[in-house]
Amino acid sequence: MREKLNQFIDNLNGQFVEVSYKDAIYQCMDLSYLWVFCLGIPKSTVQHQYAYEVYTQASDFTRQYFDIIPNLKETIPQEGDLVIWNKTSSNIAGHIAIVIDATQTSMKVFEQNNPLGTNSHVQDRGYTNVLGFLRPKIISDGIPQYLKTLFQESGLDWNDEGTFRNFWQKAIKYDDDVKSLQEQVKSANEALADRALEVSVLTEQNQKLSGKIVEVEEISNKLRSEKDSFTWENTKLNLENQKLSEEIESLKSKIENLESEKPLMGYSWGERFISLFRK
Repeated sequence: MREKLNQFIDNLNGQFVEVSYKDAIYQCMDLSYLWVFCLGIPKSTVQHQYAYEVYTQASDFTRQYFDIIPNLKETIPQEGDLVIWNKTSSNIAGHIAIVIDATQTSMKVFEQNNPLGTNSHVQDRGYTNVLGFLRPKIISDGIPQYLKTLFQESGLDWNDEGTFRNFWQKAIKYDDDVKSLQEQVKSANEALADRALEVSVLTEQNQKLSGKIVEVEEISNKLRSEKDSFTWENTKLNLENQKLSEEIESLKSKIENLESEKPLMGYSWGERFISLFRK
């Protein structure tokens, strides 16, 4: 008991312990729930709304796992005992803690939420307003009481080796099945992670391709615009060429006319008239 209690305190001292009810966190009851669980005792043996009820409403089921000891003048609690204080006008819940050491006049306990809002810690306490103690029973045959209770609830006889062996084999198979399922879940999670990585890579590639498509579209739009501009310039040049051709033809016609009039340039008007008449 001493070794288990020391380990329990070393692991939790200074910590906030929550076991039961998320709407009322870090209560003194939470620390006691965890302690009985570490002892292999069902939490339901000490589970109540208020701490003082652990003593005042101790059931037959509770007595299977604990000796109920009143707080008398000659009583000295032992290490690992649960000590329960009664409710008061200022504290309707009472209080519960775990005894570490005790003398006739005082105790050293491991507790939580006393003072209100404090984490688990070691504290010296007196016996004022203490209702009594719950002392975990030591099973003389070395078999935990909770395991005996489990067999009784299952309709099994602890002394029957065949039923015990069958029960144990089923428990082992159940454990193996759970491990197998855990491995399957692990493999599925790994496969899912690999697939997620593939999707991530493909998504990145798709984003890069989308960027390339945008670049190509911009280049295409630019080339289309340049083509339209070139086509318009070419049309203008064709029109200008056509106009120049027409002007050249007109000039040629004028030159021909001038060439046809040239032989008459040296004659008088009368001679020119007669020459034209002869023609």
